[in-house]
Amino acid sequence: MGWTRTLSSIAFAGLLGFAPPLVAQGASARVRAKVVDEHVVLRCQLTSPTVTMPAYLFVAYDRLCGIELHNQAANGLEIEDKFGGRKPFQIEFPGLTVDVEAREHGDEDFLNDFTKLHAPELEEIGVLGTIGANILMQYHVTFDLASGFLTIADPKPASTDKPDGPEKTYIKADATTKLVWLPVTLQGEHDRVVGIGSSQYDSIIDETLCEEFDALGGNVGSVQCGEFDLSTIVPWRPEELPFAHERGALGILGINFLECFRVEIDRVNGWVGLTRTRERPFPVEERAFFEARASEEVDEVHSWLEANQGSRLAKVAAESLLVMHMDNGSPLEQLEQAVTWVHRTRPETLRATRAIKTVDMLAQARLPEAAVRAGELGITEGRLDRYPESIHRLHVRLGEILLDLHRDREAWEHLMSAAFGLNDAVGAADQARVNLLLGEYYERTSRLQRAASRYVQAVITPEAGEAAIAGLTRVQGKLGGDRFSVDLVDRLISGKVRAMTAPTKFVVDDDTDTNHCVLVEHVTNPHLGMKKGERWRAFTEGGAMIFQALLTHFPRDRVVLIGYQSAYPRPVGITNELSMHASAKVRGRPTFFVDGRAVGSGAVEYDGAEAGYAGMKRVVRNALGTPSDFEIELQAGLQSGAVTGEVVVRGPRDDALRVEVLLAEKGVLYPGLGATVVHRMVARAALTEELSGVPFEQQEKKDGLAVMKIPFSRGLAAIEAANRAFLDDYEEKAKSIATRLSTGMDPDQLVVIACLRDPRSGAVLQAAQFDLRPSAASGDEER
Repeated sequence: MGWTRTLSSIAFAGLLGFAPPLVAQGASARVRAKVVDEHVVLRCQLTSPTVTMPAYLFVAYDRLCGIELHNQAANGLEIEDKFGGRKPFQIEFPGLTVDVEAREHGDEDFLNDFTKLHAPELEEIGVLGTIGANILMQYHVTFDLASGFLTIADPKPASTDKPDGPEKTYIKADATTKLVWLPVTLQGEHDRVVGIGSSQYDSIIDETLCEEFDALGGNVGSVQCGEFDLSTIVPWRPEELPFAHERGALGILGINFLECFRVEIDRVNGWVGLTRTRERPFPVEERAFFEARASEEVDEVHSWLEANQGSRLAKVAAESLLVMHMDNGSPLEQLEQAVTWVHRTRPETLRATRAIKTVDMLAQARLPEAAVRAGELGITEGRLDRYPESIHRLHVRLGEILLDLHRDREAWEHLMSAAFGLNDAVGAADQARVNLLLGEYYERTSRLQRAASRYVQAVITPEAGEAAIAGLTRVQGKLGGDRFSVDLVDRLISGKVRAMTAPTKFVVDDDTDTNHCVLVEHVTNPHLGMKKGERWRAFTEGGAMIFQALLTHFPRDRVVLIGYQSAYPRPVGITNELSMHASAKVRGRPTFFVDGRAVGSGAVEYDGAEAGYAGMKRVVRNALGTPSDFEIELQAGLQSGAVTGEVVVRGPRDDALRVEVLLAEKGVLYPGLGATVVHRMVARAALTEELSGVPFEQQEKKDGLAVMKIPFSRGLAAIEAANRAFLDDYEEKAKSIATRLSTGMDPDQLVVIACLRDPRSGAVLQAAQFDLRPSAASGDEER
């Protein structure tokens, strides 16, 4: 597609408002426009200072937006950086260029589906967004869909004269708002207005007005607009009207009206010109459908459908029939008949693809048997489908539904069909689901080794990782042997995920033979990355590989590492108050720090990890060569479920310095979109009252140096409860959901870290760490 191109940065784009375009005087463009699946699309070029891409845009004259764009388009144009910064771009038509300061966010799922379903009609060019009223209102616009054109031109000069052409009829309109309203007379006596729209095919009439005139199906009688009775040209579809007007808004004209008229809109002078360009019979059957639908009677809709199977609205009628049966709680036989109608009214080449949504809808409505029927029908037509992978996706869904119905053998057959058909290029998320479901099937049938194997394949994926961890925990307990732990999972997934162990070990030389222990900090998130087609470009992965290589190269008494899991692009179960405090210093940007100094991006693709590690190693090694004026002694242990201990700091007195005491976990399971499963040295909490630590105060003086002792004690249960409460509060404020995966801590993995920081510069002057290992006998140990 036109939007599948290589992207170079992580998309952390925020919502951006519309800015009016800059218009060059005298410009005009006659643009090719066509109706595809009841939507008007026009061809254009999207241009930024670095990239130009072809695109189709939906035309929505009645939608209050400027230009909505797919994130893929914004990323490809490089008009937004990963932290929300924005750059202008252009929409280019032949003879006209529109400068836009900022895009709005488009409905990505709908844009993806529309482009996929209609690729041949779109010449394999993506529909990347919508151009709406906030831009089009700046121009003199003429719709001529009968000829296949839309003209966008600079506004006309102000004039008091009525236009004398080229349109046959000119009507004075209200063009003072973002919508253009035409005066109409209802039933020869009621003055109303109708808006001009292009975002929907059908012309809409206010359902409240239909109730007032006792015409629930929309047949309200004559609606005279100039010399035309609109009710003889379009059937009105009753809907809730989202707009109002002081003269009484009757409705919004749709694409079915624009297909019959050339419509010239002069907003400056308030004129709308109309010329009839196409004569066609009035669609009586469409009005009959609106009346059948308004009756809310299943039999009425069913009768209409049987009589009008070739109608444009047959697909809508079939879907309405199914929803009515669902709402009425109809028996399975009637549901299956409705499902069959839905299937038959769809294009042959898209029946399997569109069956997926029907299956999902019925499954969500807890109608699994009807969902199975919908999936089976889709599979029977799969060989004719434009997208063969849809068959495999239907197999996945049926496997899951049948497993829930305890029809295990049928479920296994569908899941195995999917397993053989899916691949990494198409359906990676469904592959993960298949492995998880096969794990559940084998666990249910007591084939535990096979279950464990499938769970291991699922645990490395963000889509199924959390559930796979739970499954693997159950199966490992039944198999015996090693208890379930992060170390066990780390061994099991070895070779299935990318990792990087340092090829060499650090060797002290004259340049690095100092007392300095370096602190390396990493602000990151499990979900760093961006979508590329159906794949995900992971950015957590490379940073995690650099982190792991540093861990395995440097000894723990010379280099301390800690990772802070931020809430960007989304919060996760291992995000906490401490990690947010640390990441706030860089506004959540993935960053590596060495002794408090930012030294590089913490978001790296896997193929950049080796170079990143080499650079980081040099920086750390250089830092090790600088002696520290301070010494830190750290003792800690677990006593009665609490982390207790003492930090002793010695060095020149400086009351501005602060001592931080932190709790970290060596390994934490959190499969994320960033392609990392095991996160290392994860920050869990501060062991001091303040996140920024305590002031370095001289409690005694020894050999001319200030000495301070900082005792600490904090319960693990209290830390876990506080972290969960933090996530609850953050979700409420940020309206962003996080799972609670890995909010619990493994005492075997805990490490206490202490560092001395100068808050004036952020520099870390010394660091130390201490491993906590509970004894087998008591579960506690003090060292």
